[in-house]
Amino acid sequence: TVERIRMARALQHLGFTLDEIIDALRAHDAGESSEESQLWRLDAVIDRIDTRIADLRRTRRAITRTLAECRAGRCRFQPTGHC
Repeated sequence: TVERIRMARALQHLGFTLDEIIDALRAHDAGESSEESQLWRLDAVIDRIDTRIADLRRTRRAITRTLAECRAGRCRFQPTGHC
C-alpha cells in the first residue's frame, strides 16, 4: 500500500491527472505496464503541459495589450472607456 501511494504521488508530481494515475496503476497491477506505455503516458503529459503553456502565453499577450490600451486611455472592457 505504501509503495502504491508513493507511485501515485510520484506520478502526480510529474503532472499526471487523477485519471492517468488510475490508468497507470491499473496497467501496473495487470502486468500490462511496459516501458513503451510509460513513455506514451509521459509524452501525453508533456503535450498537455505544452498546450497549457501556449494558452498562458496567449492570455498574457492579450492582457499586456489590454493593459497598454488602458494606460493609453482606451480601455475596451469598461463602458466609460476609463480604467
